[in-house]
Amino acid sequence: MYPTTRGVTQYPTNASRLEVLNRVTKELYMQRGKLNILEIGSLYGDSAKILAQYGNVICVDLWDWEGGFQTFIHNIEGLPITPMIGHSSLILPTLMDKAFDLIYIDGCHTYPIVDADIAYSRRLINSGGII
Repeated sequence: MYPTTRGVTQYPTNASRLEVLNRVTKELYMQRGKLNILEIGSLYGDSAKILAQYGNVICVDLWDWEGGFQTFIHNIEGLPITPMIGHSSLILPTLMDKAFDLIYIDGCHTYPIVDADIAYSRRLINSGGII
């Protein structure tokens, strides 16, 4: 059984999406070398583990389901991943301008929040980076 957050069931990222994420990140890594990556929405850490193969990852999530943060920490153990617990609207404004080569947005799936995450990401992405 998967956890529910605010009435929405939280499913792990499907394999085909993870495959695309890996391919895009690997291509960027081959162009730039070690990457600085921001992931908005991390849940279990499946995508974070892929991203961490190519650089340092900051993960922003609420992990507001029972055992959520502990599950995430267990799954990313030993990887270059820094978790930041909180809502993206509070954390993203505190991050440095143009600090990231790749920003993967997979947090809240409502239009207003995704739109805000994209708006914040424009300031955070460096030249030639990918959102």
